[in-house]
Amino acid sequence: MKNLYTLAVAMLFALGLSAQDSVNVVFAVDMNGVSSVSTDGVSVAGTIQDNYAGSSCSEWNPGCTVLSDTDGDGVWTIRLRLPATTYLYKYVNGNAWGNNEGGGLRDCGTDDGNGGFNRTLDLTNAPTNIDTVVGPFKYDSCTFSTIQVTSIDRGFANSVSMTVSPNPATDAVTVSFNKASTETFSMTLTTITGAVVRQEVATGSSVTLQRAELPAGIYFITLSNRKGERATQKVIFR
Repeated sequence: MKNLYTLAVAMLFALGLSAQDSVNVVFAVDMNGVSSVSTDGVSVAGTIQDNYAGSSCSEWNPGCTVLSDTDGDGVWTIRLRLPATTYLYKYVNGNAWGNNEGGGLRDCGTDDGNGGFNRTLDLTNAPTNIDTVVGPFKYDSCTFSTIQVTSIDRGFANSVSMTVSPNPATDAVTVSFNKASTETFSMTLTTITGAVVRQEVATGSSVTLQRAELPAGIYFITLSNRKGERATQKVIFR
């Protein structure tokens, strides 16, 4: 009887895991401030590595999850599908420990127990129908890059483009996009950890997004349409 109970609990647990929502995540790091990018490229290591769809990597395995810089702008990216939970990670310049992020994450990371710090990512409230773009951060820094993650970075050949102004803003921003006025978009505003704080439907060639009750900080606006075209832009509310 005990064995049957144990089996039932195990089955329920497995079902719970399989039913867990998954999120498309784009990890992005700006390597432009690094004196020399390794010939082995740039990778990301952490608790994400044995969780993303199709992974053959173990956790904290440097060099196993390799990013790319397809458009040559110095921002390295990788797009992974992850269960919607919380993760620890850091970027590695190359494929081995010793040339990785750590000390520069003191103000935004968690102590890794080895004299450095890890980045954190909370996907528990992230949207499941659009990409969650993490960064781009400057390498070994809590500072955001000014370079926008493009559709090419995220593996999309034809994505809608948009502009946000003013940016930074105090009360409201105007989001303008390059598609026909008959196009309908889903517009989602998220925090830097992927938490959704606003969702609206956008039509026409522009829309005004009010700050309202949102605290000062960095947010990301993502537009997506029925064709799967999408764009993400960082916005700062002061």
